[in-house]
Amino acid sequence: MTTRSIYWGSKTILAIAIDVGTTFRQENKQSNSKVPTVLFYPNNGDPVVCGAEAKRLRSRKGIKTEWFKLNLRPASMKIDAPKVHLPPGRDVVDVFGDFLKYMYDCVGDQIRKQHSGGDDLWSSLKGTAQFVLRAKAVAHGGVAFYLDRNVTERTMRHTYGVSLRPWFDPSDPEHQARSHMADKHPISGITYLDGGFFPLVKKGQVVNVDSVYRKSARSMGYRAPEMHTWVQSIKRYNGTQDNITFIDMDPSAFADIGWFSCEIPASAMTREAGEYGTYYVAEFEVVIALGTVEIKAHVEWEENGKKKKTPANSMWEDYY
Repeated sequence: MTTRSIYWGSKTILAIAIDVGTTFRQENKQSNSKVPTVLFYPNNGDPVVCGAEAKRLRSRKGIKTEWFKLNLRPASMKIDAPKVHLPPGRDVVDVFGDFLKYMYDCVGDQIRKQHSGGDDLWSSLKGTAQFVLRAKAVAHGGVAFYLDRNVTERTMRHTYGVSLRPWFDPSDPEHQARSHMADKHPISGITYLDGGFFPLVKKGQVVNVDSVYRKSARSMGYRAPEMHTWVQSIKRYNGTQDNITFIDMDPSAFADIGWFSCEIPASAMTREAGEYGTYYVAEFEVVIALGTVEIKAHVEWEENGKKKKTPANSMWEDYY
């Protein structure tokens, strides 16, 4: 619970807090809604609609402008940003201004419709409105400091995880059904199955911003310690199956949101004894961190008793 003191002043202002990029709107803590950061312009450049309404105008002639918030980041921040289609005569700041006006009008409509005496309330507040913008790049104050960081928990819209090769388990019905796909490694002697899916966070799960989620993994076997490259994708699953363990159980519902690779040094490998003799493997963890506007992924391992990790790779994803 908040420990903020009760306000006894004589003035009231309207604070419209926006998480730039994820566009989580709050109006005086009374309601919140998620508004897609999309604008639709006819070819002459005048804005028509914004938010969810713009999504419904895909078939109309004009310009759909989205992802423009990525161009508000500082030049030093390098990310893989999609192309932004801007209307004629408008730059990214103009487009952002159009979107803020839309948000302002939405808040006004909401106050007038949902509050007792809404018209009078809006008349007294509209001249006091202050936009509080919060971003992973530049903070203009922010909802975190303006209202005791109200938006710290979010509900996952999809399941995210990694595709790894599980050890073959003959007692598992899903493994039994894929026994014809089993592959015995020529160095370690371990039998694997391709196409396994291991969720890191699941659809409907409530997560905290900046939370970290991990999945243990290990390399294939090597005859001797050597540096090797690990390439990994982060996958989104938007299907309806609750306990999906293989990609081929619902292949059309999977999509890669990004890839990253890292160099695992020879010093991270340990010696093990297998069916065919001694071999070397590296054990590590695939780690994702949920930021406010992106998912970051990296790999961690222990080397001589010390924790090591690769640089993080950012993947732009509206995950909640």
